[in-house]
Amino acid sequence: MNRKQQKVIEYLLEENRILKQQFELTGKELCLDNHQRRNLVKRGKTIGWA
Repeated sequence: MNRKQQKVIEYLLEENRILKQQFELTGKELCLDNHQRRNLVKRGKTIGWA
């Protein structure tokens, strides 16, 4: 993995952390449609996530 890829990963992790924190503060749940869920599952499986 090169340096730019690592920076992108770090950015996305931070963005994810911030969004989760905002959802916790507002009490709202994240509403995903079936297409979004399938995409997350597909990408998660490629990195070994259940």
